[in-house]
Amino acid sequence: MDRISLHNKFEEILQSNNVYFQSPPGVLMKYPAIRYSIDDIDISHADGINYKQFKRYSVIIIDRNPDSKICDKILDNFEYASFVRFYPADNLNHWLLYIYW
Repeated sequence: MDRISLHNKFEEILQSNNVYFQSPPGVLMKYPAIRYSIDDIDISHADGINYKQFKRYSVIIIDRNPDSKICDKILDNFEYASFVRFYPADNLNHWLLYIYW
């Protein structure tokens, strides 16, 4: 699946267009937001041929609400999603996830 379909799914879950790919410079983010970027590519091999690849995306949910349910919604909607960690920064709450897409 392509990145645009992932982006659209994030917008659907967030019910907003506050979804940002690779933190474009000069863009003032609005919260709650989802910021994501390609983190890794997992390639499966057989008989010396690359036959399947999945991109791993690093996904950060940013919200002022420490009890935000956005992380839960993403984990419920993506089969290959995993929670990595939570951290506060700049008076905002951040949830870091990995998603294979």
